[in-house]
Amino acid sequence: MSSRVVVKLENVTKRFGDVVAVNNISFEVYRGELFSLLGPSGCGKTTTLRIIAGLEQPDEGRVYIEGVDVTKMPARERKACLVFQEYAVFPHMSVYENIAFGLKVKKLPKAEIDKKVKEVAEILELSSYLNYKGGRLGLSEQQRVAIARCLVVEPKLLLLDEPLTLVDAKVRERMRRELKRIQRELETTMIYVTHDQLEALMLSDRVAVMRSGRIVQMGTPEEIYDNPKDLFVATFVGSPTMNLVEGVLELEENKLVLKTPSYKYILSKEVESNIIQSLLGSEVVVGFRPEDAEVRNDGVLEGTVKLIEIVEDRKILHIKINEDEVRVFVDLLAPFTEGQKVKIRINPLKLHIFEKKTGRKLLKGVVSG
Repeated sequence: MSSRVVVKLENVTKRFGDVVAVNNISFEVYRGELFSLLGPSGCGKTTTLRIIAGLEQPDEGRVYIEGVDVTKMPARERKACLVFQEYAVFPHMSVYENIAFGLKVKKLPKAEIDKKVKEVAEILELSSYLNYKGGRLGLSEQQRVAIARCLVVEPKLLLLDEPLTLVDAKVRERMRRELKRIQRELETTMIYVTHDQLEALMLSDRVAVMRSGRIVQMGTPEEIYDNPKDLFVATFVGSPTMNLVEGVLELEENKLVLKTPSYKYILSKEVESNIIQSLLGSEVVVGFRPEDAEVRNDGVLEGTVKLIEIVEDRKILHIKINEDEVRVFVDLLAPFTEGQKVKIRINPLKLHIFEKKTGRKLLKGVVSG
């Protein structure tokens, strides 16, 4: 096993009665990496984290930490620290005592404990809180104390299970930045469980998207977002989600055409690829991100603006095209109104074509628009 690999799961399966919570998954996490397990509730991500931590035993497969098979090793011997969404800060103890707790259990000398606590408190910007009782802290400080309590014992990896779920939206954004900063400064290997796709994309070096106990796709945030492997990933990742239009692929005068029940759209003016030729007659779902379409006078699809949303520094136009509704980003100051007729053009290189029956990706991009 490479010295870069801190965690390796090999064909891990976990069952609870008749329910297969984790289904034959394998992956590696590298030293200093922030690796996220992303998926909806019940997909197996927390169970996977608990297996790594040693709180659950897999029914099949092996778990390695830094090359050592820890599958049967008790949690306390793994040098992995787990932070739950409930931070479990001791309310009656001071911040200093909370952070020092694990070191006192190890019976380290008092001077060494003091040195380590103060070093970690400074990194996590907790120095001014050391005398505060845990019960007086806000959620942001509680989270940092919980992380500090883990970091001070120098774990081989830090495992975080939905640590920001209980935090309100305003605080959550700042805490994401703090977590990223801490991870980068300390070069700590982290595995982060979340159902929040935005959180995973913002924080992670790599993401594993899970569904029904399996890893559907694994890659960098850019790979997951720009090149989803199937319809599940395409619709789960992205806000707003990818636009989807169902239809049949046909060839007209050497042009690749998507035919829907109420209109047709030319996907490509040149069809040279054997792959594209093989898809003709297939029932497909064509997807594109809202940022991959433009409202233009020379657009070939015409529709009506049904709703306008303002999201940060942009507007989202909800455009009804016959029976389909698609979303397109426009400039915040662009003078559109509800009920207005508009035309849109889709970037042909950013089209994703999925098989309707299975949801699997057939093709990304077409020859020319």
